[in-house]
Amino acid sequence: MSLMKWFRRHNTKLMAIFVAILLLGWVLGAWLQQVARRRGGMSSTIATYLDGRKMTQNDLMAAQRELDVLRMLQADVLLSNVDLYGIFLGQLLFGEDRSSPEMINNLKRLIRENQYRISERQLYDMYQRRGTPATVFWTLLKAEAQAAGMAVSTDEAGRIVAMLIPQVTQRAMQYGPYMRGVMERSQLSEQQILRVFADLLAVVQFAQFTCSMQDLTLSELSHSASASQETIDVSLVEIRAEHFMKDQNEPSVEAVQRQFEAYKGHFKGDVGDDNPYGFGYKLPGRAQIEYIAIKIDDVTAAITEPTQQDKEDYYQDNVAEFTQKVPSDPSDPNSLKIDRVRTFAEVEAIIGARLRQSRTNTLADEILAAARDLSEAGLQDVDAQTAAEAVLREKAGDYKAIAAQLTEKYKVPVHAGMTGLLDARRFQEDEYLRRLYIRGSSASPMPLIRAVFLVKALAGEHPVGGEASQTRLYENIGPARDMLGEVVAIVRVVDVRAAEIPAAADVSFSIAGLKINGVVDANDTYVVSKDVVEDLKKLAAMPVAEQRANEFKDLAAREGFPAAVKAFNDLYGEKAKKSPDDPNAFRVQNLTDMRKLFGMALQAIEAQNQANPAGEFLMRERYIERQFLDRVYALVPPDANSLSETPVLMEFKPDLAWYCIEKLSVDRLWKEDFDRSKVMEIYRLDHLASQSLAAVHYNPQNVIRRMKLEWVQGGEEEEDASPNEPAPVTGGDANATGAPGA
Repeated sequence: MSLMKWFRRHNTKLMAIFVAILLLGWVLGAWLQQVARRRGGMSSTIATYLDGRKMTQNDLMAAQRELDVLRMLQADVLLSNVDLYGIFLGQLLFGEDRSSPEMINNLKRLIRENQYRISERQLYDMYQRRGTPATVFWTLLKAEAQAAGMAVSTDEAGRIVAMLIPQVTQRAMQYGPYMRGVMERSQLSEQQILRVFADLLAVVQFAQFTCSMQDLTLSELSHSASASQETIDVSLVEIRAEHFMKDQNEPSVEAVQRQFEAYKGHFKGDVGDDNPYGFGYKLPGRAQIEYIAIKIDDVTAAITEPTQQDKEDYYQDNVAEFTQKVPSDPSDPNSLKIDRVRTFAEVEAIIGARLRQSRTNTLADEILAAARDLSEAGLQDVDAQTAAEAVLREKAGDYKAIAAQLTEKYKVPVHAGMTGLLDARRFQEDEYLRRLYIRGSSASPMPLIRAVFLVKALAGEHPVGGEASQTRLYENIGPARDMLGEVVAIVRVVDVRAAEIPAAADVSFSIAGLKINGVVDANDTYVVSKDVVEDLKKLAAMPVAEQRANEFKDLAAREGFPAAVKAFNDLYGEKAKKSPDDPNAFRVQNLTDMRKLFGMALQAIEAQNQANPAGEFLMRERYIERQFLDRVYALVPPDANSLSETPVLMEFKPDLAWYCIEKLSVDRLWKEDFDRSKVMEIYRLDHLASQSLAAVHYNPQNVIRRMKLEWVQGGEEEEDASPNEPAPVTGGDANATGAPGA
């Protein structure tokens, strides 16, 4: 057969083979180019850090392998169950790039209970990685510990792993079998695995070493020990200037203006050398809200009462709820427990109440959902996040018209209204607003005040706290529920005012709260000059209060405190009362187990209240309380436990009051007790300070700044692998012998 005939006969097959070869060459060529590029990219510099070290993709791949090994060793579980060093390090290495509401709430509780000086801003900053992966942080933290000379042997790492494994497996496995499983999955030797765990221990130890290097003076130690262990008990009668201000003349216009000008730049309660009485007329940040509110009792009255059949059906469908364990022998409480289903007659009332509550909640939710839909109908084509506030105001639905419409539809009174400009303190004093909570991203309810004061003008660009995003004007908030189950509502912020100095003493504005009954109160209008006049009258009454205090002291010395209190209430009590229904103005107050507020305790309270809109009010009260305790404490001689003679008078200007003290005792920490507890106190203070600094040390942005991390745009190609590129994980200790139980 000629060659040409053979080609013609096999033409189709040859063409197929030819096309296949072409396709293979094209695919293989592209693949080879990609491999070549990838191989070059893996060794290229993507970032520099510390003293000019280079970070490559190879470094990050090695870091990922090491983090995987640590997960296999249950290091993430270990870190989450120790102290704040472990928790914060675990978040950096094994957490996600977002906060866990449950973790945040647990950390808040831990910080509050231990009085750590960690603010909510610091806490939420721990979760702001800004896209930086865990492999980068592991590379940086490991390099930082190594550069400081911090190292842990694989022998020590092995001992810790040997103790850890039975705990995390609930004694289901021991070191040997577990380690062999990790070796098989990771394809690493035992020494390589322990080297990785040793690096983790070195990172933790470096953090502890860095945060614990704090000098404590003997004076600081003594003050802290006395503040934490010494207690004060005092019995006293308070005689306030306001008890006698009704007899004072109205101050002149000039006096009011002078007082206003002197203290208009101070907040009320700002006590200092230049303001010993704590006068202040500066207006704090305020918010005005509009609301739609429903009383739960009104909703309950509108629901259909559960029928007998409804209750019986519920009983049949939920028998497990009414099954209880009881002793098989009623006369023997220790006998075998058996199931007993409660009869329908026993639980009928419970079922009826449960069905009524369920129907009430369902109807209330339906009404508020309808209110939200109607109020947001005009915003369907508006981007609420970028739209101007004027647009939102124009497009937002009319709450009062919506309330009227829903009242007609559901036959339930729906209340709509607007508060005045409320600061955080007045918000918390309102009968209804202080009890309203909303559900945020976490399971725990968030006070409505937090959401309201997250408006940019009050909270700033970066509000503290993570339960809710920043609130915008005319944005619906809620539904908000009353913890007592009396009211549900939706609200929106319609006006805000940042803290400001009032332009004049006659500045006035509404401070009305949430009104269910719509009744207007005369006290719903605040006038700055009213506070000024009241302060001047109290100041004028201080000499009278001093005279009455001396009068009370003499009477108590002759006839005893009970008789003196009764006489004063008879003589001055009625005039001292603000209303006839008030209790006696004068009474013996017994204050027990009071402790001095040490500076570190105040710092902890201040840090924990940074996200509390009323935190500034609280801190001013705490500093006044500290001053009061210091004054009382100073009345007792240093070498005594109590007052040798009573009664004793004490003026306290921040309260504009005099105090007549009947009994005062101090349970002192004497030198012998201090010497015995000094070591424990040093440990306590060091632990408190170091745990508080853990949030600073492991703050993602602080780690990046501390290690001077700089990303390289596009990467730098290198002829050889990075000089600091880690080889595959190896056993670092030549003399290591492994862990027990291998």
